[in-house]
Amino acid sequence: MKILLAGLLERDAAAINILVRMAWRDHQVVSLPRSLSLTIPDQDNTARSCKCCIIDLAGLSLRRYSTENESRLQEFLSGRPAVLIVRGGGEGWLSAGLTDRIGPAIEFVTSPYTTATLRTALKTVMTAATRPAIKRESADSTTGSAVQQQYSTASRPAHPSGRPSRQPAWKRALTFAQRQENTSGATAGTRVSAPTALSEASKTGGELLFRVFPELSDLPELQLFKRITGSGSLPVLLDFKNGPVIVINRAQGWLATRDSLSDLIKAHKDPGLTDSLRLKTIPAESVESVVRERFDGEYYRVQRPLDEATWELVSEALSGVTLNPNAQAAFQLRRIPNFTRLKRINPIDLQLAAVCAHAPQTVDLLLNAFARHRDDVLRFVALCFASGLASLTELPVDGGVSFSPSPAARKASRGFFRSLMEKLLS
Repeated sequence: MKILLAGLLERDAAAINILVRMAWRDHQVVSLPRSLSLTIPDQDNTARSCKCCIIDLAGLSLRRYSTENESRLQEFLSGRPAVLIVRGGGEGWLSAGLTDRIGPAIEFVTSPYTTATLRTALKTVMTAATRPAIKRESADSTTGSAVQQQYSTASRPAHPSGRPSRQPAWKRALTFAQRQENTSGATAGTRVSAPTALSEASKTGGELLFRVFPELSDLPELQLFKRITGSGSLPVLLDFKNGPVIVINRAQGWLATRDSLSDLIKAHKDPGLTDSLRLKTIPAESVESVVRERFDGEYYRVQRPLDEATWELVSEALSGVTLNPNAQAAFQLRRIPNFTRLKRINPIDLQLAAVCAHAPQTVDLLLNAFARHRDDVLRFVALCFASGLASLTELPVDGGVSFSPSPAARKASRGFFRSLMEKLLS
């Protein structure tokens, strides 16, 4: 399901993006930037295809309720369920009776709000978006999607102003066609191509890491990691003489071991242990039997997420190392790291994850945008590649996607963003 964000400050949109991706990994967030003039933005095909919305009314110049503002909101929503963020006492919106005219799938959230409040409201509108009571049908390639309610237009309550609550279909079609003509030229240069022909199935996290950071290939602390990631796609058994025993299943994204993370870090940092490593590939059908044999009959209890363990191990290995990447390397996160389970993270990692998951970026673009945090940016990029969370992509020659992240040093404001930060970093 696609969720549309509109009228939100950039930091709040980034935080909501992280919340959605962590709670519902199969959902996608589409964000319309908040303009300085607070005008209602035009919606392209992607925005119109979203099933529900999260809207900060103040960010669309709809802070106070009026019949005119209600008509503008209805035109923007086009019958979609929505979470509406209001200020103070609601400025008239809470008592306007919108559910009688727009429908019951409207949830109000008063700012400042908490993560739990927003998640509950979002669950309600997402449920409403999947109900058969609202059917979405594609009218044609020119007019986009139209929303058809189960109840007829004649049975709808009259608008308080006496005017129809929605524009005629022909007028909406004409307006949409004009918007498409106006925006097609502006967006042509910012489209990002699909991932390159790099076969992600054959490229492990280590291969991509050393492709973007070539100098790390000779780092002694990463020799063990290099051997592990270069051992092919089959599950492997790592048996150290007088050391830990690890079974790695990259296809399913886990490793199995009884040793603590600190013991694995010690083995990972000791170049001498690499010589005592016995590495053996395991047939896919024999993985469970090998794990149970090595770990006293246990299978699921000794497993831990491979990307999280790799993040911690490589983060320790890169401590104090100067990183020199290929600055033109372009990449995008396939998914956001699970920050709630990681110990070695920085506050700026949240912003970087939201930006890199939203659209492909080059290392150079990130360094320019976060110039005061060069080391943190390079460390984040390296860990994402090492953990297998990022894939290499191609960007247009003209520079591709641009963004203006909020300053990383800015103190988090009260409300949802702060509560999310505290939850993720506590």
